[in-house]
Parts: sequence; structure tokens; C-alpha cells
Amino acid sequence: MQDTLKLPAWGPEDLKAWRGRLKLKQEEAAALLGISRRAYGSREQPGATISRETVMACLYIEQQRKEVA
Repeated sequence: MQDTLKLPAWGPEDLKAWRGRLKLKQEEAAALLGISRRAYGSREQPGATISRETVMACLYIEQQRKEVA
């Protein structure tokens, strides 16, 4: 099956930028993503791989917050 949803590849710096746009602490971002603060923090470390699922969740959360504002 061919991938029809085109998503940008994210690195740790993109995840940190996402958190900054939403003005979240690591603890808050982790809670929104349903993971521990420690697991979230490891994703912001240089060289970490950000999964497609995490990118999709982040983009969804950001979109939902824009719709509420």
C-alpha cells in the first residue's frame, strides 16, 4: 500500500519547536502525547528519531488548539 499522507520528517529540534509554539513544558507535552516526561525528554535529545505517529499526534494537537482559540 502506498503512503498517501505526506508528512515532514521531524528531528528533535522540530519537536522542541512544536512545544515552544504551544508554550508547553515538557511535562505538559508528554501528558498530551500520553507518554512519560522522561520518554518525551529523550525525544528532544540530539540524534533522537521522531516517529511518524508522534509527528501526526503533534500536528493534530496543534490543529485542535488552533480551532479552540
